[in-house]
Amino acid sequence: MALLPEELPLQPEERLVAVKTTGNGDCLYNAVSLVMDGTESNASLLRLLVALELLLNMDFYIHHPRRTSFSNTDSHHPDTLFSLCLTTNSDQVFHDKSRSREEAIWSEARVASKSYEWSGFFHVAALSSVLRRPIFSAYPHCNTWIRDFLHCEIGPRNPTPLSSEPLFLMWSREGDLDNRAGAWFSPNHFVPLYTAIENKQKCQPEPDKENSIQGNVGDLKSGKSSCKEGMTKKSSIPIERSGTNNAMSKKRGRLEDFGFQRGLSEPKRPKLEEPKLYSKCTNETPTRLLLNSPNLQKQASKKKTKCIAKI
Repeated sequence: MALLPEELPLQPEERLVAVKTTGNGDCLYNAVSLVMDGTESNASLLRLLVALELLLNMDFYIHHPRRTSFSNTDSHHPDTLFSLCLTTNSDQVFHDKSRSREEAIWSEARVASKSYEWSGFFHVAALSSVLRRPIFSAYPHCNTWIRDFLHCEIGPRNPTPLSSEPLFLMWSREGDLDNRAGAWFSPNHFVPLYTAIENKQKCQPEPDKENSIQGNVGDLKSGKSSCKEGMTKKSSIPIERSGTNNAMSKKRGRLEDFGFQRGLSEPKRPKLEEPKLYSKCTNETPTRLLLNSPNLQKQASKKKTKCIAKI
């Protein structure tokens, strides 16, 4: 995203990703709701909590630490800085009511209680107190002193927050963005920034498996690995390719290793021997075996009838 600033409190391996929110006036609360549970369903509840926070702790936000500390280090008038923190309706109330800051904060509470109303700095600060968690207000690069004030971490009112990790929100703009150099930036949208960790996968040496060549022990101890050549090296031991199952037993293991016994396999069926005309086990001669054959007896009877017919 082009508006995403670079100077953010992140670790070297971390980066931020902006997530789109619904731009209906509730974008600030939609952004925080997305960070809470991944949906925008808590926007109305967050609005009411922010309104109550501003009403019950009005004096704290009139003298907010961020505004007072910046006023002491900057040459701008305190009323100018306070007016910058207000929304359009509340800023009009501030000037119409003789610069009454109580009336202005009261107006900001009324703005928070209504749906589809834009939010400002005091609403972001009140959200930090509601969540009891710091919010980092990320403001894009622009040539104005406003960025020096808004690009900062805003802490909650309670001195003991529930979490010290900040929630990142960015002041953005939806539509009609003038990205020319030196152009005035006027935000009208809030988006959440999610932290993403870059996973850089490093190749690590693996122990050699069976039938693989053992690598150099010195390389393994030093952590070197040959990723270009592959994770493992193939064995250079020739495998016997005979009729036996030696090659398969080396890869898959023997049957005895899995609890099988070769003696319990199905017995082989004996081969049936072909009938012989003469055997030593019988006392009959080959001629008698032929005479007892039914086929020969039929042929002999046919010959006798033919001879009788001729006579």
